Amino acid sequence: YFIGVKNGIVDTAKKLGVTANVQAAPGLNDETGQANKLDALAGQNYDCYIVIPISSNNLSQGLGKVTKKGKPIINIDSPVDPASLKAAGGKITSFAGTDNTAAGKAGGQAMVKLIGKGKKIALIAGLAGNVTSNARIDGFKAGAAGSTFVGPVNADWDTTKALDAANQMLVANSDIAGFFAANDQMAQGIAKAVAAAGKKIPVYGVDGIMDNLNLIKAGSV
Repeated sequence: YFIGVKNGIVDTAKKLGVTANVQAAPGLNDETGQANKLDALAGQNYDCYIVIPISSNNLSQGLGKVTKKGKPIINIDSPVDPASLKAAGGKITSFAGTDNTAAGKAGGQAMVKLIGKGKKIALIAGLAGNVTSNARIDGFKAGAAGSTFVGPVNADWDTTKALDAANQMLVANSDIAGFFAANDQMAQGIAKAVAAAGKKIPVYGVDGIMDNLNLIKAGSV
């Protein structure tokens, strides 16, 4: 997903004749590493800063430094917490992102249409407290209102952790009728757990990454 975002930024920068320096955290969940990257970039003379925070507040201090330099900040994909940003003296110029609540709701409605009302659905979320994950999970629950929910269990956006979580949920709840994951990486792990259990349970994810689209074509997601 984030490689796709990077490619979009780099390709568009070339078309517009501007220089884009795209950097990322050392790991998908490395909030401190990402904040350190921004701090280093904030000390350099860029004309604009584009950020996708790992959590709602891990970049607030760095964004405060950028704001004090009078540079515009574009926040994409995952929103920054307004309170922590204000406390750091930061200001977002513009936000562009998915309506994650609507995305989750669409998933919930689609699953209920597939499996029927009142069924038991397992939920696997990303990082604890992550705004994007919470919106997708809450949206799904609204879309699948009337269902019984197991979880959500946080799997930190990770395929292996989602596989382990799904295994445990399947053992504890033999009547699970569907799985919803807050991103596609986790959906891939859930699909492996479902296949290993010999069950035919629909698995829904969010993002549309190529690996997961291939699994959808293959019928495992």
